[in-house]
Amino acid sequence: MVPRPQLRPLLLALGVLFLTLVPISSLPVARACINPPSTCTAPDFELSMESPDATVNQGNPPLALANIYGFSNAYFSGNVNLNLTIAPNNLNGPVLTLEDPVLSFIPAVFRGSGVLITAGLTTPLGNYTVTVRGTGGNITHTTRFVLTVAPPIPPDDFTIALYPIPTQFHLGGHSDVTLQVFRKGAPHMVPIDLIVKLNLTIIPSYGLVVTGFPSSVYIGTYDGIGTTFTIQSILTTPPREYILEATGTNYQRSQSLSHTAIVTLSVTNDPSQPPPYTPPSRPQPSSQPNSSSTVGSTLSGLFTILTTSIPMYFLWSFAISIVAATTLSLTVLAIHIRGNQKKPKPS
Repeated sequence: MVPRPQLRPLLLALGVLFLTLVPISSLPVARACINPPSTCTAPDFELSMESPDATVNQGNPPLALANIYGFSNAYFSGNVNLNLTIAPNNLNGPVLTLEDPVLSFIPAVFRGSGVLITAGLTTPLGNYTVTVRGTGGNITHTTRFVLTVAPPIPPDDFTIALYPIPTQFHLGGHSDVTLQVFRKGAPHMVPIDLIVKLNLTIIPSYGLVVTGFPSSVYIGTYDGIGTTFTIQSILTTPPREYILEATGTNYQRSQSLSHTAIVTLSVTNDPSQPPPYTPPSRPQPSSQPNSSSTVGSTLSGLFTILTTSIPMYFLWSFAISIVAATTLSLTVLAIHIRGNQKKPKPS
């Protein structure tokens, strides 16, 4: 039955009001019944990606750059068949292969499958959307990730690294440092050998001695090479941090390609041999004596002579006599002053 034209605005308003008042989450949707409440006992599973995106370079061999994870709830068991679709589906586009196209579940377990991704030198650059579809019985779930095809890695590019990071040793000691140089290109993209020239810079440039650092490394059919050199300190090396910069340069290209690795070295004092104690400096007496120091020295000398030549009994007697005489003199002076104050003043 078709509603009358005059009722259509009313029905439209009622529909908008219904969508406003009723939350979308309360409407029935198709979602996995994982970790369900007691009222949800339907067998189910879910699919997810380890990462929402992946990157592959042109010319790379098949690499497992993406992983699919599946989880069954407590009521699901059986096989889930996986299928991949990619959009846009270009000519010479990326090739995707499932390591495990069938996930076998028992109740409440995890299962996973890697996705091998290959991109040729003619694969168009850009982003692709990959849809993973899993079907088990009458249940189907999907998940997606974004695949980016990037330009090829130059076959003569490389990486350089120094280990350990950081390192520390005492004065007079040494440290062994490992230098590693590796290719960045894939194995089938390595048509030429590499000769990487090396240079080591130490900041500051004094105090450390380097032995065994190579001037260059040769990389043939192998992926990389590692070598060890030694950093030696001497007893006069200033304790502090030193920065090592190892630079590798490939001059085989028309435009040279360089990479640098940095490591920090710390040279410290040996705790078993603390620095010698230096007493604080004291002011030296002047060689030209002044008058006050001369008088003080003379009185001090006289007092020393008296105390050593006169017996202690006579010293105490002499001191008591001086105190008594002083007290008597002060008393007589006070009486005299008092008597003068009491005499009547002449009229």
